[in-house]
Amino acid sequence: MNATAHETKPAPFPVRRMDFDFSGLEKYWYDGQPGMTFFWSLMSALFPDGEQFFIDSVLNVRDRITDPAQQKILSAFIGQEAMHRKEHGAYNRYMTEHFGVDLESIERTNKRALARFKARTSPAEQLALTAAAEHFTAIMAKHFMKDDRFFADIRDERVRKMLYWHAIEESEHKAVVFDVLKSVDDSYRLRAGAMVWATAFLFSAIGILSVRLMRADGQLYNWKSWRHYARTLLGRKGFFTSMLGDYLDYYRPDFHPSDHDTRASERVWKERLSL
Repeated sequence: MNATAHETKPAPFPVRRMDFDFSGLEKYWYDGQPGMTFFWSLMSALFPDGEQFFIDSVLNVRDRITDPAQQKILSAFIGQEAMHRKEHGAYNRYMTEHFGVDLESIERTNKRALARFKARTSPAEQLALTAAAEHFTAIMAKHFMKDDRFFADIRDERVRKMLYWHAIEESEHKAVVFDVLKSVDDSYRLRAGAMVWATAFLFSAIGILSVRLMRADGQLYNWKSWRHYARTLLGRKGFFTSMLGDYLDYYRPDFHPSDHDTRASERVWKERLSL
């Protein structure tokens, strides 16, 4: 009887379907600034195939998970990631088709890079990279929800809701892949090494792709926008600067994502966005 009740217990977080329509979107929706608009846009361009990689890395090892409750959690995780893939894909297509901000070419570049990684690595290594990337998205979500500056600077309500919806869900499922990795391969060296690789990939991609998008849009020498970009991300109270402590936590041998409790922020934003 207890086993049946355990098996029928739902996952602790839902799969939400959003169906955003970006018609009439302003091109530079982040405070009128090309640099920060393109920063969030290139992050969006990395998501569709990145999310598919995350899903695949879990599916690769799903048959090793015997706990029915964890299986339900994995199904909810896959559902959330599939919705993120769908909505960011819609945003990327709109920006490409209406403004010539070619996010779809970035999607293709990312897809090729991930395919090469998959061809050269084991399922455990792919899962470790996913756990590292999930930590990045979780701490980005944490600081995004903590600072109302970002909410105020996003001029379009739909983009604002998309990014905060994504942040909430990354916070909800932040421990899922980490827990699967621990059950499949509990090697600290594997976990830490994957974070080093993920960090190098992410920040090189941000640097290269930011320049690429600014150049293609004729904004490469827009120093005012670059200053705003640097201050917002790397200033004393910048987005990445504020994340540093949480990022380094991942290298603690006894780290677990639940060490970063974001439930209060999640409740606030769910209510604020009626999610």
